[in-house]
Amino acid sequence: MRYIFSLLFLSIFLTNTKAQVIGDALRYAYTEPSGTARTLGLGGAISAIGADFSTLSKNPAGLAWFRKSEMVLTPSLTLTDATSELVGGDTRERSRSNINFNNLGFIIKGRDRTVTDLKFLNFAFGYNRIADFHQDSNFAGTTPGSITDRFLELTSDGNPNTPNLTPDELDDFEAGLAYEAGALFEVQGSGQGNFYGTDFLPGELSEKSQIIQATGGINEFTFSTAANLREKLLIGATVGVPVVSFRERKTYRQTDEDGSTEFFDELEYKENLIQTGRGINLKVGAMFRATQAIRIGAAVHTPTSFKLEDNFTSSLQYVYTDGTGRQDFTAESPDGTFNYKVKTPMAIIGSGAFIIGKMGLITAEVEWQDYSSTEFNFNETTDETDLAYEAELNSQIEENFKSAVKIRLGGEFAYESLRLRVGYGLIGSPYVEGDSFYNSISAGIGLRQKSFYMDLGYRRSTVGETYVPYVTFDQEASPQQEVLNSINKDTFLLTFGFRF
Repeated sequence: MRYIFSLLFLSIFLTNTKAQVIGDALRYAYTEPSGTARTLGLGGAISAIGADFSTLSKNPAGLAWFRKSEMVLTPSLTLTDATSELVGGDTRERSRSNINFNNLGFIIKGRDRTVTDLKFLNFAFGYNRIADFHQDSNFAGTTPGSITDRFLELTSDGNPNTPNLTPDELDDFEAGLAYEAGALFEVQGSGQGNFYGTDFLPGELSEKSQIIQATGGINEFTFSTAANLREKLLIGATVGVPVVSFRERKTYRQTDEDGSTEFFDELEYKENLIQTGRGINLKVGAMFRATQAIRIGAAVHTPTSFKLEDNFTSSLQYVYTDGTGRQDFTAESPDGTFNYKVKTPMAIIGSGAFIIGKMGLITAEVEWQDYSSTEFNFNETTDETDLAYEAELNSQIEENFKSAVKIRLGGEFAYESLRLRVGYGLIGSPYVEGDSFYNSISAGIGLRQKSFYMDLGYRRSTVGETYVPYVTFDQEASPQQEVLNSINKDTFLLTFGFRF
């Protein structure tokens, strides 16, 4: 089973230009903590300000600016719009909304000390949401090629000097299903090997579509402490335990409404994936108040080590008409399971803030990560094929990823108990071939009282990606499809804080 899954996993990751790498390898490394509505409204640039629960996942030294104990709760609403263009086909749009809790936390203020350099020592625990995976997309169009091209390629190991696989040797999740349902059939069998065919000619036009539904996210549970030294130097540390929950459903369809393909009527291929797991990391940070108005900060995040489990199934329905009439067959895979590890890159954050008296503040931060250091680890298997795949996959990551920066800018205006905020973010591409930046804009409003505060934050972000619905190795004979996705995400956070 692991051997079969490795072949499937390898073909998806290594030959799928960018799409599947973004969807899997970067799913855990390319995170963007927002936490509270104040942080969101400031464009995420909270690291040099502190006194906000989000700092536990950014620069934990900011915990030492809290003057009272607090409880904070942040419900969220996310609206996602995806525009998908099948290259050579049509353009489709799909929307999704999601209500969740972005964070929940408790800050415990230490007792004041007046005779030592250590003024007080604060503690905090709770969680911040650092990634949201909720997204629907849909593409459609008539283009050359068929997913049966991929199934056909999987009947061979790619070596022309070795025979094709027998029906019993075909994998349980793609080619084996296609053979069982009739999308693949034997043309000739002999002692020299098995030969398979499909109802499609090489490069033949076919009507295709796919709906992709993704849910889940990463919630990072945080356990933090921070010290305030003489109101000048703050140091802090957070132990982070990110918990992963991701589910993806894909439904791929091909039809022949005009009867241009002999025999073939309809194909529907479904894939279900559930990823769960947890990780651990350490974040350490420091903040220095150079003057009453100027604060600077720095933080280092160790790599996160994730231990993950994938549970997956697939099914295929194939309908065709032959001399005996309409034939309709469905094949289902067994339940597949695979356990592995992922290590994300370390992060370095530098930040600064200028406090404009009681009128407000201006803040900025820069975060750097080397995404080429992302690693997969299959240490729970001794299978040589799996280990070879692990090495090749990590080699491909090194070749295709690079270091990238995230720049966040924010400003806050204060008038009595009212706060107005704006923010802007530039997110660098992690790909060697991509020099573009994705951007986000944000705004917020807040109300501050002695024992209670409430903040509303909004962010709109735009991301572009290339998605490949299925992978083929010989793209001249078996054209591979490409879908250009433009994703707009609107996030609303409402934070309630209680001081005591």
